[in-house]
Amino acid sequence: MCLQVTSCVWSADGELAVSGSLDCTIRVWRALAGLAVAVCDCGGLAVHRVLMADDKRTLAALAGDTSAPKLVLLHVTRTSRHHARAADRRRHSAAATPAT
Repeated sequence: MCLQVTSCVWSADGELAVSGSLDCTIRVWRALAGLAVAVCDCGGLAVHRVLMADDKRTLAALAGDTSAPKLVLLHVTRTSRHHARAADRRRHSAAATPAT
């Protein structure tokens, strides 16, 4: 598998990394283990930029056509088995006000 990563950000404590790539996914990684713990498919939109909030649960990305990118917001939650999953995915145009 070849991921063309376009953006990567680390949590302040170095525990997690988040990557966005041209394969239309956002991945949350356990940095030290090198394991992807959550993968979010962005519906065919290539991911150009990712950001992670200090809470390590709120993610934002710009995806799609670079002339009119979409804002993708994610909230990462943990299941009862302590595996991360991406939830509450919402897409907005970059010009729109992000959902709260």
